[in-house]
Amino acid sequence: AEETLVGALERIHTSYSPLSNEAATLFSSAAPVVFAEGTTLDRGWGAVLMHVQRVAYLHKEFGSLLAEPVSLSLDTMKTEYIETKLKMDDELHHLMASVATDMASHTKLEQKLDAKSKELAVTKASLASNIEKDAMLQRFMESPVDRERKLVVKSDQLQDEVADLKGQVDASGAAMTAKLEPRRQVQHIFL
Repeated sequence: AEETLVGALERIHTSYSPLSNEAATLFSSAAPVVFAEGTTLDRGWGAVLMHVQRVAYLHKEFGSLLAEPVSLSLDTMKTEYIETKLKMDDELHHLMASVATDMASHTKLEQKLDAKSKELAVTKASLASNIEKDAMLQRFMESPVDRERKLVVKSDQLQDEVADLKGQVDASGAAMTAKLEPRRQVQHIFL
């Protein structure tokens, strides 16, 4: 139907355009339209031809848009917007609940890291003071000191745990940031 309309408009334009330049009388015109019977009629016919040409151009230019039915009205667009906004608000609610859980576990990891760091500092301090005492005792006893070895092993173990906890804290913080970043970008779109 669209091609038929465009074809008809082009035929009308081509069939009547050259006749507008010819001088014709009311009875000698081959076309069923009267030409050159006054300046007002001539200008009117020129305007009609220009309008036909513009309509044909618009139909060609926007043929795909006009061929499909336009079903969106302001109400449906508003409804779709509200539905999308409600869906995104629901997603935000779930995301914030997930982030709150992640924040709680992140806080626990930080507390555990602080506790292990303090324990490591205390162990290192006692190791340093025990080394001085054990050096004096060893001079007198000439036997290996098990306590020093245990403290060194415990210190190494605590250092490994602290390093592991630091890695977990960093990974947890990066995961929370990655989870929140897409939502921040979406919020900028709606604002």
